Amino acid sequence: MKIACISDMHLGAEKRCDGFHHEEDVFLHFLDYLEHHYDLIVLNGDIYDTRKSKAFHIPMDQLMLVKERYKQLSERFSQSNYKQIAGNHDYILKDLGCPTHYSVQDEDGMDYIFTHGHQFDKVETGGKFPIAVTWLVGWLERLGWKNADSYLAWAQGITSSFFQKTNIETLRMGAMEMLAKSNVAAVVMGHTHETPVRMDMGDKIYMNSGSCSKKRLQYVHLDTTEKDFHTKNWCQTNRYGIAIDTSYPALQT
Repeated sequence: MKIACISDMHLGAEKRCDGFHHEEDVFLHFLDYLEHHYDLIVLNGDIYDTRKSKAFHIPMDQLMLVKERYKQLSERFSQSNYKQIAGNHDYILKDLGCPTHYSVQDEDGMDYIFTHGHQFDKVETGGKFPIAVTWLVGWLERLGWKNADSYLAWAQGITSSFFQKTNIETLRMGAMEMLAKSNVAAVVMGHTHETPVRMDMGDKIYMNSGSCSKKRLQYVHLDTTEKDFHTKNWCQTNRYGIAIDTSYPALQT
């Protein structure tokens, strides 16, 4: 089976608070490419951003607004060749039947596990505090601080490295715990918005799918039959993670 895994699109209900940055028709074209080349497309969490509502913590209302704004994408994601996983920014999807983990088994009985990864993030396990922070960032963006989320995330990454393990490190440690099970061949996460990465951990694999927010095109390629696992990154980003050059070579295929 050929699987593409994308994550962290952060579709927003309002233009000023929308971390996606893509034109909807352009991203639909990208999905056309994925559908043509892959049997399954895993949406590995934080596809929708339900935290930046005007009123505090009304995720279901915000989800409906986001889906209405991106109606074509939402309809596409409901197709049978897509599998949606709940992340921390769209955790309300769990109440609608979306899992927090998903696994695919190959012909050798080995499992490939997809999970967003926020459960290993110590900040995200801190109750409503991270929800409140994102909500306040949304208001900063409404008030005119363009890309406040990007700048603050960059600053957080710089400062956190002095005091504790970064999100990237904690997710990789979490992956090692999951890979310790004998029947698990690979674990794929998102959440950190890092450049897509593959790490070999002995005879097992950890991968991160990067992010498709901020006009980025990044994903993970898995072919469980041919045992081919690698990352795809079709953009260059600045230090804040915003794509400054995006190319679409495979879209011409």
